[in-house]
Amino acid sequence: MKKTISILLLLTVLLSLLASCGKTDTDDSLTSVTNATDSTIASIDGADTDTTTETPEYVKPEEDYTGKTFTFSSVKYTNPNWIATSYVEASKPEINGEVINDSLYERIVATEDTLGITVESNIYENNNTIMNMVMAGDYIADCIILEGLEFASVLPKDLLIDLNSIQTLDLGASWWDQNAVSSLSLGGKLYGAVGDISPMGLLAANCVYVNRELLKTAGLEDPAKDVKDGTWTYDKMEEMGRAVAHDVNGDGKMNEDDVFGLDSEPIGYVAAGSCGVIYTAKDENDMPVSALDQERAIAAIEKLVPLFRDKDITLYSQDYTSSGYKNIFRELIVQKFIEDELLFVNNWLCVALELREMESDFGLLPPPKFDEQQQQYMVYNSPSWTTYAAVPKTVKEDTLPFIGDVMNTLGYYGHEHIYTALIDTAITYKSLRDDGNREMMELIYANRIFDLADIYDFGGIQAMMNSFVSGNNTNFASLYKSYSKIIEKNIKQVADSID
Repeated sequence: MKKTISILLLLTVLLSLLASCGKTDTDDSLTSVTNATDSTIASIDGADTDTTTETPEYVKPEEDYTGKTFTFSSVKYTNPNWIATSYVEASKPEINGEVINDSLYERIVATEDTLGITVESNIYENNNTIMNMVMAGDYIADCIILEGLEFASVLPKDLLIDLNSIQTLDLGASWWDQNAVSSLSLGGKLYGAVGDISPMGLLAANCVYVNRELLKTAGLEDPAKDVKDGTWTYDKMEEMGRAVAHDVNGDGKMNEDDVFGLDSEPIGYVAAGSCGVIYTAKDENDMPVSALDQERAIAAIEKLVPLFRDKDITLYSQDYTSSGYKNIFRELIVQKFIEDELLFVNNWLCVALELREMESDFGLLPPPKFDEQQQQYMVYNSPSWTTYAAVPKTVKEDTLPFIGDVMNTLGYYGHEHIYTALIDTAITYKSLRDDGNREMMELIYANRIFDLADIYDFGGIQAMMNSFVSGNNTNFASLYKSYSKIIEKNIKQVADSID
């Protein structure tokens, strides 16, 4: 149970940091998930001998499923721009020595061996194909992995089973993200779970990469220390970025030939979230309500937009749309980072896979806080990259206990193999290269925030927040006024759609 132990150790560190920052109670406090029980047993002869016994979190089900077949489905990604999209989440690929690929195989084989079953993978070109078959009443799979962009369109069609109704499915287990379980339910019902059962939910976490070669050249201290001290903020990022950014060719303007402090894209929704902006909350009936604190949002936008659009320090991707790049992020921003011409890159964890061959040393950080008074680091998952494990309504009701037990087992072995491959090998050592980055990864995972607006994009709130950056606009109150009624209406529509 490496993850349980590491989270407990991490919590000890975090709690001491939070205490130094004047910790207050909040609904967004860090969640610790463990079923382990430590027992101290005194020896018969009275010697001071402590024996620690850990109750295993995963227990093989008593039901004998030998000979049964479980069908697991997902899509085959067609985006050639990212290494992460080469992994087919529900697949049992051939072993090829690539650690994430092999972890997918090991997850399924371990499940088959433990339960005596066969896991059959049905892979489709897109989610529409999967859901059209479900709408037609066709059995397609026992469990499907749905992409974030498609999940919201599926939910109103009453095509998925409430996971909370599957009595054998342990949604409180550590291989399911507990913040996602509690935040993404509606009226006590949960239609998709985020967890270690698949790699994409892990790779979708927001993070910041730092080029340590540039830190060394500029004589700057590694900001990982600021993270641990609770002082890693956007002001600190700007300060360090300005110390590095400079006009290399001396032409009096910053362009592709120069060294930048940070990059930016139109990411106002996620960046404001890292500043403590919460978009929705739950009422006493577990229904969504608007929770957007306009004062906090205004402060976040007024801090982020000038920084993200400052040409003297920031490489803003949309300034180069006419420069002939087929993929600006991959061909410009990632390359600038690899070539030691960009100090910070703010993106998703999956980008680490693109940096495996980078010669210079680099590190991983959570997204910065708004200020040092912010209680915790707030890590949003990409609304589009995040995937959800779901059960279609076309399964037979009497198979639900079997489905729950297999999903538990896939989740457990997903942690043992996929999570371990990512955090110990594929990213920490193969890409990020040191134990300090492992600690940062665990902190990132422990501080992930999920919001129903990630899925439902109430009233276009994501586009609204992103438009502040793309439009170089800090007038939050005016734009929000034009969106607020449709946001509230859309939230009510979603709440009313839940039986």
